[in-house]
Amino acid sequence: MFIWLLWACGGVAKESVMDSGPALGSALFNFSVSNGVRQNSNLSDPLSGAVYGSLFHAEEVSATGPLDGAESAADVEVYGVDLTVDEVSVITWTSPAIPPRAYRFLGFFDVDGNGDTTRDPESGDPVTLPSVNEFTIVSDTEVAVTISFDLVYF
Repeated sequence: MFIWLLWACGGVAKESVMDSGPALGSALFNFSVSNGVRQNSNLSDPLSGAVYGSLFHAEEVSATGPLDGAESAADVEVYGVDLTVDEVSVITWTSPAIPPRAYRFLGFFDVDGNGDTTRDPESGDPVTLPSVNEFTIVSDTEVAVTISFDLVYF
């Protein structure tokens, strides 16, 4: 009887309406390369291939990359990105739902086709800089972000 009375008075229902934190949001990425990358003599292959990378909490990224112990909030794997002619990719990637806060994308544009086995850039692959590609996820919103590759790995 006590359990039924608790339920009837809303005791059980209160648990289901407890605040579970801010609503999640997401990011919609497309990709680009800087003019410096397009003109770089170390660029070994056409600007077409896969993009690999991860999202990190912005405060967990330093000038040299993710801090020790930083865990990615989401991993990115996008095939068929073609920037041989286009300034911004037609191919996009949508993040899973993640909590609102500032994030940074770190990754590389696998133009030589070996990233599916190593997940590491090789000489000639465009890469991101740790100080670029920061964005903020907003509750109940899909934020559009153009990820820029600003350096050629050598």
